Amino acid sequence: MNLLFLIASLFSSFLIVNSTVTCNYGDTEYDGYCYTFVDQHLHFPDAQAYCASLGGVLVRFRGNADGRWLTSTAATKFHATYGNFWIGLHYVKNANNENKTLIWDDGHDVNYTNWFSGSPFSGYDYVGARLADTKWVSLLAETPLPFICYYQKGQNRNQPTTPVPSELPTGICDGAELLLGHRCFFFNPTLLNYDLAKQECEKARKTLAIFDDFSQINFVTSTAISKFSMTYGSFWISLRKNSNDENDKKFYWADGSVNTLSNWTPGYPFQNQFVVSLQVSNSKWKTSDNSTYMPSVCSGYVQ
Repeated sequence: MNLLFLIASLFSSFLIVNSTVTCNYGDTEYDGYCYTFVDQHLHFPDAQAYCASLGGVLVRFRGNADGRWLTSTAATKFHATYGNFWIGLHYVKNANNENKTLIWDDGHDVNYTNWFSGSPFSGYDYVGARLADTKWVSLLAETPLPFICYYQKGQNRNQPTTPVPSELPTGICDGAELLLGHRCFFFNPTLLNYDLAKQECEKARKTLAIFDDFSQINFVTSTAISKFSMTYGSFWISLRKNSNDENDKKFYWADGSVNTLSNWTPGYPFQNQFVVSLQVSNSKWKTSDNSTYMPSVCSGYVQ
């Protein structure tokens, strides 16, 4: 009886620990997996080695929806809308060295393919995905490309994972879809103008999104791509200029603090526009006409 109790206790502890394990800091979670977007241009073997050093492998596309999310997020992380990135797919020679087999780095069978027209090419044994349309192209191993590593959520890696509460703090962050530092974020896909988006956040005792650092900006943008099913366009955040004082060139967050982050799209801000949106294609913000209808992100603050 004591032995059974001990086993049950250990199993319960295992479940509790695993329920609070998340991805490593800086990685992006999606559908039970954690992704590391590496904006370094490496040859295929070097990209493999880099992922292995983190305890992961080059990414596997599990289907169309998975591929769309990976590609749209990569476009944001790599600040590009065209070009290729390495995935963990390549040919290996069979034992007789006559035929080649297509394999994933994580050992899964290749039961889904998404080749670009004309690919694969003979003699080009390594595979990249196109940022423009998620399609695959065969390439030479020495092609330098950015890449994505991945691992299953909770898997033991060479970097320590960071435990998070199994439940978000009660109160202002109830129902939050993302918790980063002291801020929780909520994604509203309804297309609203700036004033209506602001009102919707305030009804829920939130504000339009406030950001403390670039890490929050990047995480929220990559999540917005998934939540809003968009790879271009913008969403409302709380940053705005004082429209009542022409001499005041500063921009302010909804809590009244002055913005100190330099994250403008080149050419912005426009002089006669006072409110700000965040572009999903490059994680940069721009001034917008407040009558424009777009999605929005609200945020709350956790003490």
